[in-house]
Amino acid sequence: MLAADFTLGAAPTADEVLAARLATGLTQTQAAQRVGLGHYRRWGEYEAGLRQMDPARYELFLITH
Repeated sequence: MLAADFTLGAAPTADEVLAARLATGLTQTQAAQRVGLGHYRRWGEYEAGLRQMDPARYELFLITH
């Protein structure tokens, strides 16, 4: 599993978001599209720690990659 230490229902850290995307080989744009984000910049904000990703969106990414 990509995020073995991830606790369901908890918001992922910026490092977890980045690691999950890199493990899939997707670009920020591709990752954003997978979870229904309108623009890749939002994904970048999650990876930079500027915004906190909703736990449900992160779980969706983990199961749809």
